[in-house]
Amino acid sequence: MTRIIYLIPFCSMCFPLFVITLSAYIKCLFARYDNHCNHRVPVVTTTAIFCLVAMFSTPVYAGYNGKAEYTHFTADDGLPSNYVYSIVEDRKGYIWILTDKGIVKYNGYSFTMFNMSAGLPTNDIWYLSEDSVGRLWIHTYGHEIGYIKDDKYHSVELPDKNVAKMVRAVFSNKGITYVHILVGKENFVCVFDKQRLLKRIPFDGRVLLLNLFPQILVGEDRVYTSYYYTPAGIKRKPLCGSVLEFAYSRCGWTSNKTIVFYSRSSDARAKEIVLANLNRCEYKKVPLAAWGADNDELVYLVYVKADVFYIVTNKSVIRLDKNFKFIGRTPCNKMLEGQGQITFQHFSKDGSQWISTKATGCFHVYKTEADFVPIRDMPTLKDYSYKGRSRDSVYWWYNEQLLRLMGLDKRGKVISDISMSNIIGTGANLSGNLLLGLSDNAVEVAPRLSIANYIFDTSKPVIVHNIAGSFYRAYVNTDSAGWERMKDGAESFLWGGIKKIHEYRPGHFYFLTAFGFMEIRYDGKTYRAQGFDFSKYKDLVYDSVSNNYFAYHENGILVLQPGTNKFTSISVSSLSSLGVNSISKLASDRFGNIYVYDGRSVLVVNLKKLSCKFLQIKANLTDSRIILGKSTVYIAGKFGVAYTTVDGPLSFSRFRIIPNIRSQNYNLIYDALSVGDSLLLNTDKGLFKLRSASHFTSATAFGHLVLTRPYQKRLSAGDTIKIHANITQLSIDYINYYGKGNRSITYRLGDEPLRESSIGEISLAELQPGKLCALTCSVKDELFKSNEQIFYVYRIPHWYQTIGWRIAFWAGGVLLFFSAILIAILITRKIIARANTKRSLQVELELRAIHSQINPHFIFNTLSSAQYFINKKDFEQAYLHISKFSKLLRLYLQSSRNRYTILSEEVDMLSKYIDLQKTRFNDKFEYLIEIDKRIPTDSIQIPSLLLQPLVENAINHGLFHREEGGLLQIRFLQGHSSDELLCFIEDNGIGRERSKEMKQGSEVYRHSYGSKLTEELIDLFSKYEKMNIQMEYIDKSAPDTGTIVKLVLRNMKYVV
Repeated sequence: MTRIIYLIPFCSMCFPLFVITLSAYIKCLFARYDNHCNHRVPVVTTTAIFCLVAMFSTPVYAGYNGKAEYTHFTADDGLPSNYVYSIVEDRKGYIWILTDKGIVKYNGYSFTMFNMSAGLPTNDIWYLSEDSVGRLWIHTYGHEIGYIKDDKYHSVELPDKNVAKMVRAVFSNKGITYVHILVGKENFVCVFDKQRLLKRIPFDGRVLLLNLFPQILVGEDRVYTSYYYTPAGIKRKPLCGSVLEFAYSRCGWTSNKTIVFYSRSSDARAKEIVLANLNRCEYKKVPLAAWGADNDELVYLVYVKADVFYIVTNKSVIRLDKNFKFIGRTPCNKMLEGQGQITFQHFSKDGSQWISTKATGCFHVYKTEADFVPIRDMPTLKDYSYKGRSRDSVYWWYNEQLLRLMGLDKRGKVISDISMSNIIGTGANLSGNLLLGLSDNAVEVAPRLSIANYIFDTSKPVIVHNIAGSFYRAYVNTDSAGWERMKDGAESFLWGGIKKIHEYRPGHFYFLTAFGFMEIRYDGKTYRAQGFDFSKYKDLVYDSVSNNYFAYHENGILVLQPGTNKFTSISVSSLSSLGVNSISKLASDRFGNIYVYDGRSVLVVNLKKLSCKFLQIKANLTDSRIILGKSTVYIAGKFGVAYTTVDGPLSFSRFRIIPNIRSQNYNLIYDALSVGDSLLLNTDKGLFKLRSASHFTSATAFGHLVLTRPYQKRLSAGDTIKIHANITQLSIDYINYYGKGNRSITYRLGDEPLRESSIGEISLAELQPGKLCALTCSVKDELFKSNEQIFYVYRIPHWYQTIGWRIAFWAGGVLLFFSAILIAILITRKIIARANTKRSLQVELELRAIHSQINPHFIFNTLSSAQYFINKKDFEQAYLHISKFSKLLRLYLQSSRNRYTILSEEVDMLSKYIDLQKTRFNDKFEYLIEIDKRIPTDSIQIPSLLLQPLVENAINHGLFHREEGGLLQIRFLQGHSSDELLCFIEDNGIGRERSKEMKQGSEVYRHSYGSKLTEELIDLFSKYEKMNIQMEYIDKSAPDTGTIVKLVLRNMKYVV
């Protein structure tokens, strides 16, 4: 339940009461008809009434200076009990409410219950102390101690299991937590790190305080001693001797070593407190009456928060600073009148306060004062609706039932009350007077006149253009012969149902009717009317800066330039790229800013700057209103009122928000008016006036995000959330003590599309381990919307997913890959080497086989020649022949050992061989060896003994049968490239055909033995050595005789 608390100083009571009484009276007089709804609501949204109240407004604000708003929580709202011990705020921003029947954690929207069913050792817990690692140690009396961490209770194992224990104080420093525990009647200080109990230190005396590390205050035999906990052990330092009886209780001390002692009893001791300063060893008793307490006021509780002493009595809360200087006293009936004994008061981080009571639950008192000031009922205006103000500050109201138009001055005096047919719309003329659109005409509301002036003389002739897509020449006066009468009652297009009217120039009007957007010009005799668009527009706005009219409805805008009547239609679909999906409201200010409200957001367009921007407002703008003041823009909605100062074209100050906390003031705004520097709201719960802008509160921080799973952490923009590799979801909570309704979180992970979650679950299934990814989040509820905040999520990879191990895996994989390749290469090389060796051996064997056939053949022929000389008894020639033969044979044997020989050696062997053959054939022929100069004879290689069989064939089968004049020519020519060699062996013998005829029946006829050996040699080199050798026999044509053997050798080898 939410209420407003009125704290009005007695000295200013009389005058504000007069204003409230006057407001109540006036409100009973007035009412308003809301044009946006088909029902009546009792409300006053009028400048006139505001002016009535504003006359007395300054003293009223003084009366509201102590006014506050609060929310009351009881067992009916979800508390375990109405007996609330205390209220604690943890570092994440959650509020913990401790009762005698359990604990609840509150985030502004819902309660989370913690009790024995949730694992707590007891339901009766009176306080929580948070340490530096986020453990909330429970203060209770039972057989165990423990803490709450990440919404789970954890018990601490201590030796004395069956002895009652109680946590009295908790302090943390540098990750070490010191917990003062009372075990039976013995005192211990337990020292914990982040995970476990390190040691337990006993104290013989009565431990009084443990809240200013490293000192522990102990009372021993009426002497106070300070104990220091150091790594070397406990050091003891006596302080002041005691002059106090232990009948007095105590509270925590401040950083100035000041202590307050008190007695919680029903005797005189409860009417005083003892102030102790251990630095100066000074003690003094001070009665509560010294700070304004009543005679029957008794101390209930004293505690310290942020070096401030809070003395809670049965009637008030007294505050002292650390030097015992009086800060103030707040009577309980001013805060919580009739709500029972206050047990605790907590000031939260947002500046608001939480107050717990002994029997009526707890209260959240908000930081902001009540800016929404209700205006009391004004019954005389109950059935009237406000229409506007004329230039003489007369405020005009219309009663639709009585068809009466009433004008009021600033004091509320009725100065005009006339009968007026149904008023449909409003407008203004050049004089600033109010124009009212009727069902059959429009009227100017003249100042202080009982009769309104009609704008249009319907008896005058009218020329109408482009009405509903047709053209008419028309008249109204039946005496005007020669004019065509308007068809189908087209007169109603002109004078009927005027919803909005504006005078642009004298006698020149633009207006909206039920039939569309129209213009009328009057020259003193005839009206000329034109229609531009016949859609049913919602409203018409004139922007004097850009000199444009804007007629709009939810699906589009028509922009018209008056005078030239050039217009452009802008559809919502063309605005959708800017994020505008519909048009609910359009307004313009004196800087030429055009405000377009689509029901969710406000887009501001400035035609002169040809630019636009969205207003950034931390609120849910559904069903809001745009109100333009002199230099202020107000956005009023269910959330409250957001306002900013307009500094120029598209230039605004930072928006501030006056919250309608938890919809306590209203649920719906029907209308809103800007009056001076304030605002008047017509709502479903009556009329509210906002305090003067000079009194408005500064911007309130609404809400923050908290990570709740896999661990808990308060989030700030730019934070990095680290999660383990097996985590696939995050849970995020939103804390907002001003919000209302269900929350929804909109988020985007990286470049993924926006997603929405109503329970705060964020999927991380696509997030790669070891990657840092941006997480964009925003939250909205029924009232507020947060700005987008960007966090970063890092998924901690498994050990094998880390960069180091990935590099190691990649390096190992690459090493393994190249090792495999190397092994494969080595194996392949070995296999190839074996194959090459085998092939080489095979080639060698085959070459040797061929050479072994060539050599005997050569030897046979040579010895035959030697035999010839011996038979002739020419022993000298025989000896010379055999000598040459032996030298040539050695060259052949040496050459046959190698596959290749250089060309110069081959030519030398051929020369020696041919010389032997000439001797054999008695010099029947001559020979000629020609070598192309381009051929490097000493480096180019040819197969060994390739040419010898061919030369032998030319001699034996060609030149042998000539008696004389034989010629053998051997030519070596360069081919097309250095890898190609041409060899021609030409003889002028008898030719192959003649040789065959002469040798029929012989072995040579079947196949020349030398040719066969050469062909085998060519095949062998083509197969194994990749040398391309082609051989061609060319028979000369008559009268020439003989044969030409052409050899083409490609892929030649050279000596390296």
